[in-house]
Amino acid sequence: MKSENTTVPTKSPSKASKKPVVPPTTTTTMTASSPSCFMWSACMTVVLLAVTLFSSPASSQTCSRDTYTSLPAGAVFPTDTLSATLVPSGRALTTGHWSEVAKYSKYRPAKVTPAVSPPAVDCPHLQSGLKDWHNPTTWGGSVPANGANVNIPAATKVLVSSCSINASFVFGTITVPAGSELIFGDAKISVSARGFNVLGALLIGSPTCRLRNKVTIPLYGSRGAQALPAASQVKGIAVTGRIDIHGMQYFPTWSRLAMTAEAGDKYLFMQDMVNWQPGQSVFVTTTEFKDARDWHRNEVRKIVKVWKTSLDATVAAIELDSPLAYKHYGGREYQAEVGLLSRNIVIQGDASSEPTDTANATCTDPVGGTGSTYPCNDKYLTGFGGHVQVIGEG
Repeated sequence: MKSENTTVPTKSPSKASKKPVVPPTTTTTMTASSPSCFMWSACMTVVLLAVTLFSSPASSQTCSRDTYTSLPAGAVFPTDTLSATLVPSGRALTTGHWSEVAKYSKYRPAKVTPAVSPPAVDCPHLQSGLKDWHNPTTWGGSVPANGANVNIPAATKVLVSSCSINASFVFGTITVPAGSELIFGDAKISVSARGFNVLGALLIGSPTCRLRNKVTIPLYGSRGAQALPAASQVKGIAVTGRIDIHGMQYFPTWSRLAMTAEAGDKYLFMQDMVNWQPGQSVFVTTTEFKDARDWHRNEVRKIVKVWKTSLDATVAAIELDSPLAYKHYGGREYQAEVGLLSRNIVIQGDASSEPTDTANATCTDPVGGTGSTYPCNDKYLTGFGGHVQVIGEG
């Protein structure tokens, strides 16, 4: 399995599906005195609006394959330098330090410099012989309907474009048989299903053709839908064939603080220069002794801007959308970690993925009278998230 710059969060807003509304085909004679319509042109406008607003976009008459002539800009490294007046004074600076007692440099990923506009070579969505999802002839008659189990035709490569599938549709299980391929184009696409069974190939970009647009695969289903023995494709992507997912490249995807961040700070100073982008989410790990569900100091913030600094060529400053609530240590002994949560290709569970038994989830230790707390054992048991499972040898 190749899955780079891809994340599997557990929550996604669900959308109610709409049934297409078709204007009546019977002929009605209208006059200027008709109480329901005083002008023929006005009535025709209403009918045309109804057709425009409620017709499904997933048909060959209203959907055309994407041309990929205008893609989002690639991820760029910062060019602006943060003002020295915004750099805290009196704090120790740490660079090139990974909190290691023993050196394991050979096990670290090699440093790369992602290209802003990498060349697109061997793109699955640009190959010849593709069949469009939105074309009824691909399916031998009609495009898959909302709620249907979908079987990709045998020995067929099916391309999903931005207008191929109504975003409110939630399919049953989408099966890609051996010898067939389901391919996503480099466009804003959302395909919701209760599961995928990939015996052939599911291709979203390639190592030499990273997709820049936002691609989302929400997985639907409740815990009760999973019967034992467990079926991997229930609220998941089960792969016995091939899955290849390659989104925009960010490097590194996590770093460490270059100096301690105090409560109230809106800037994080990190040991690596990163090409993270405004609007993306980052996490900052706790540096306290206790790190549990009932008590922790981990924080999540959004990026306003990434800056170069005058401290060191490798030190980046991350401007946050709101101040930190807690102190995060970044000294010579150890440093809090900072990681990038956002990706442009996302596989996620629906809204029911989050546990609902979260009230009163903190228990107090009755022994010793210290008042110390711990996570209750009978809480957080109802969540049921989406998953990707690659099965077999390879």
